[in-house]
Amino acid sequence: MDALSKCKEGDAVFYADSGCVLNPASEEWNQWSRVLQTHNAIFFQYRSDVHYTLWSKYCKDESTNNPKILHWTKPFAAQWLTDYIGDDRWLQENKVWGGACIIKKSGNFHLVDEWFRITMEHPEILIDPQPAEGTDFPHTYNEHRHDQVLLTALIHKYKSVDNILVLPETAESSQDTAAICAVRYRTGRMTWREKVKFYLYMLLHPDF
Repeated sequence: MDALSKCKEGDAVFYADSGCVLNPASEEWNQWSRVLQTHNAIFFQYRSDVHYTLWSKYCKDESTNNPKILHWTKPFAAQWLTDYIGDDRWLQENKVWGGACIIKKSGNFHLVDEWFRITMEHPEILIDPQPAEGTDFPHTYNEHRHDQVLLTALIHKYKSVDNILVLPETAESSQDTAAICAVRYRTGRMTWREKVKFYLYMLLHPDF
């Protein structure tokens, strides 16, 4: 919000989490610049053709080990957001990767203001399930993914109106060529195999 407020109309803000590293040589920077000539924003979505192996520990079984946002949204938030946008089809879409986005300042861009407003006025949508919500969740539910849930719903609502392009993420699935790479790990939840993978990645990519 603050960065966009300081921009001129037509300027673009590139956002990436602190757990990301940038690859200046990637062709994706040029691709995104071309996209911004005709679109107001770029978001990234987890891919159906990729098996994200680290997700397995959060899933009840392999039938829910996929990016469909239905599996990563607590029932209370699913119902609230469905009622809010008047459409439940967003629950069948793949969850948005929240680690990066590109937004061009435009006077008729709605998503950012609504994203901020709902976050401030309805934090119950983003936080983990509370005792009042019960514990009898459907088998299709794995875990609540907070900001990714809200983003996925709002992008579904505003994709056409705000002229948003949603691209397959490469930050986790194609790190050799990706412009933005996700390398942050929650060390307290890492297995020794994950730690080895993390340190090998950093060793093999000294330029990042």
